[in-house]
Amino acid sequence: MRLFPFNLTGPHFLWFFIVFGLCVVMIPLYRRRTSPSHDDSPLPHLTDPIEIATLRAGYEEAARLALIVLNDRGVIKQDGKTFRGLLGSAESIRAPLELAVFQYFQRGLPPGDLLKDGAVRHLGRKLESSLELRGLWVPAVKRAQVFCLSLAALSVVAGLRIWMSGPPFAFLLIECAAFVVLADWVRRQSPSARGVRLLSQLRALFLRLKARANRIQRGEGQEVALLAAVFGFGALPFSVRSMLTLLRPKSKSSGGSCGSGSGCGSGSCGSGGGCGGGCGGGCGS
Repeated sequence: MRLFPFNLTGPHFLWFFIVFGLCVVMIPLYRRRTSPSHDDSPLPHLTDPIEIATLRAGYEEAARLALIVLNDRGVIKQDGKTFRGLLGSAESIRAPLELAVFQYFQRGLPPGDLLKDGAVRHLGRKLESSLELRGLWVPAVKRAQVFCLSLAALSVVAGLRIWMSGPPFAFLLIECAAFVVLADWVRRQSPSARGVRLLSQLRALFLRLKARANRIQRGEGQEVALLAAVFGFGALPFSVRSMLTLLRPKSKSSGGSCGSGSGCGSGSCGSGGGCGGGCGGGCGS
């Protein structure tokens, strides 16, 4: 006699697997973002827009913000499908990441490879490490381990069901694929509970800035940077979509990868039997 949940009929097992998968994938995010009841330590004072953008969405967002800020200050100009840095402007740039972005485009390199540039990545990782030291950011290795454990749990349950019941199992594989995508999204949610609290405080603090966003013009420097850093680029009163679109890497024909960056092993989670075939290469290192 089969034990629960493997004694459920097909449709009932699919409903069970949805609930099980949501618990496995989302509970770690809930725990990550829930402050311990005894954690009443003061939050750090964060005023640099580049650091705030990094806390909100990682160093990639900070690099995008650096480009928007430099363009707003007239230091970098959009030239068709690329950008160019104005000669003699480097001396006016103080933030290291902004300077790295400026120097990247001064070399005439393609926008789509900005986030892969060694200097940009190095300075971005330093920003993320600084947030980790202040307890505002969950280390990438820890998030990758949770990602792999979630996929392992889903793979075991789905694999046992397929082994015991056999075909058809197409709908179960579809659910597995959806949970792989969801788990990867959870993996990319980097702020810790303290980081989430700080972001909430910053949004409350700059609510008046957002309320008068329509009156902010290009060239207003710090206000543009803070508005985009705290609330995202969609909060800006002018469109920056064309610039951000140029930063997207050119699509490649190769497929089969469901992770990226600091994911499990090489970030590839094959879609073979079970739930995405688990994580190739182990759970980070």
